[in-house]
Amino acid sequence: MNNSLESFLGSIPLHFAFKTDGLVLELPLEIKTMAKKEKLFLHEGKLKLAIAAEPVEGKANRAICLYLAKFFSVPKSFVELTKGDKSRKKIFLVYIPSAKLKALRETLEKIYEK
Repeated sequence: MNNSLESFLGSIPLHFAFKTDGLVLELPLEIKTMAKKEKLFLHEGKLKLAIAAEPVEGKANRAICLYLAKFFSVPKSFVELTKGDKSRKKIFLVYIPSAKLKALRETLEKIYEK
């Protein structure tokens, strides 16, 4: 891991657990709904997600799950909201199979570079 990625990962409170067939990543996110542009970014040491969906009847939560699944290139069923159903501060679990771990590193480096 290069120094810039290590400093990025050290700057946000990520928790993860290695499984025999992959990795479970816990993502604490602050959400901005009804955004003009959807993006995942780091701001003041916090991971934030701007999403276009409105926070009505779970629409935003479903949109966030879809966004994260696409972002990490995993099926939607591999993304789960575990805390913050009706809050702007949420925690998601993302299961990433072993075969996708190299792509995860590249994805995290893209967030850091923005």
